[in-house]
Amino acid sequence: MTRRDPSPWFVFAVLFLVYIGWGSSYIGYKNGLGGVHRSLEVAGPFLVAGGRAFIGGLLLAFMLLASGKWVRPSWKTIRWNLVVGIPFVLFGSGFIGFGQTQVSSSTAAVITSTTPILMLVAGYLFAGEPRPAFLQWVGLIAGSAGITYIGWCERSSAQGEYPVIGMILVLLAAVGWVFASLFMKKHPVGQTLSVLQATSLLLVCGGADCFILAFILGEPFAMHWENLRPDIIIAFSWMTIGGTLVAYSCYIWLLTHVSIALAVSYEYVVPVVGIILGWYVGGEHITPGILMACAVTIGSVALVIHRPHERQIQTRQG
Repeated sequence: MTRRDPSPWFVFAVLFLVYIGWGSSYIGYKNGLGGVHRSLEVAGPFLVAGGRAFIGGLLLAFMLLASGKWVRPSWKTIRWNLVVGIPFVLFGSGFIGFGQTQVSSSTAAVITSTTPILMLVAGYLFAGEPRPAFLQWVGLIAGSAGITYIGWCERSSAQGEYPVIGMILVLLAAVGWVFASLFMKKHPVGQTLSVLQATSLLLVCGGADCFILAFILGEPFAMHWENLRPDIIIAFSWMTIGGTLVAYSCYIWLLTHVSIALAVSYEYVVPVVGIILGWYVGGEHITPGILMACAVTIGSVALVIHRPHERQIQTRQG
């Protein structure tokens, strides 16, 4: 029996929640960490990433327990989530926060928009996906050029002490996210657990991974509680609810119900949301160079994830 495809309107609604949740996370990190031009205000990046994931996962678990939909997981399942949580949460969230201590939230948003490009290459090399078509190769080259130009702009404006290192960290976050997404696509979490319970376990275990690294780096001993303000509490709360509990649940649902190309297509919009919020809320200065790099990179993503309609159906049914 062929699985019935979800309604396009429902898929769009799920994608929209991802747009808002993750598009606002960049400015949330800036408000919670201090970001470029300021020292860390309250907590280090891995404590922030671990806290938002761990608390979001616990909230989701409590909701499932209250509704009687929680199934006791095995130790094997917990160990599996501890491993998968490293690329999904430790890399995908912690490294973005760490990178944003050196680059602006706008730049971080544009760099992570290369996720579909990385997904295409990794899918071809390691997951048996078809060889990229000509237009997709054009997109790969254009995206690489956009990232290179961003690096030049960041270095010229000297927004951080080590802007190139910050860019590399954000790019590593995207690499970890791609690896985890391909793995989750090949091994759907909904086979043994509900999507929501699998998400809660992943967030709690990934948050624990972040806490371990945070303790190794000494972040808990360098906190500044005196800098805690209402705007930081609001930013962290939104990152926990909208950017973690809601957005992760929606993304994992997409991984198990639609093609991988459609699942990562949120990267069309997330960088734009991140840049607009970085300018409007965070007061970041957007240079013509950043705007050009944004247009080139996002345009390249459009070329990269484009596939013939027949191939999308084949991927979705596989």
